[in-house]
Amino acid sequence: KEGRRVEVIRAWDAMKAKPLTRSEAQLFADAVQKAKIEQATQLYLQGLDSSRLQRWQEAAAAFEESLRYDDAASVSPEAKLQLAIAYRKLRKQKDAIAILAPLSEQAADREVLDDALEQLAWCQTEIEAYNDAKNTWRTLLRKFPDSHYAPEAKLALTTLTQNH
Repeated sequence: KEGRRVEVIRAWDAMKAKPLTRSEAQLFADAVQKAKIEQATQLYLQGLDSSRLQRWQEAAAAFEESLRYDDAASVSPEAKLQLAIAYRKLRKQKDAIAILAPLSEQAADREVLDDALEQLAWCQTEIEAYNDAKNTWRTLLRKFPDSHYAPEAKLALTTLTQNH
């Protein structure tokens, strides 16, 4: 209630060793889970603020921390996407690809999925994995022909096909 979520999360490990009734343990476990979700969401929002200011290192740190607290929270797919974008801006394309590849296959949200495919294709192009980039652009066009990325994807695919 006082907003000390980090302390609640850290204290939980010590509380597990204490003799608690089943209902007390469940109450504390629920409180810790809620605190983790709230902390993950707050860190995600801090990361977005840093991204808007183009403070990519701060943004990446906030998104990483958010995912450490709860990588199954409702903001997690978007946090992973934003972390990959921050990595790309920091010239860590391989780290971004490691996040984007599974995200582009698993994301349930269409917005996250087409954004992940677009970012993945650009990262692959930047590390000169041209065949992978072409396949990613094709996948984006096949899955999302009406996406706002479709014109960009067609142009990038044409350019890659002509040059590589």
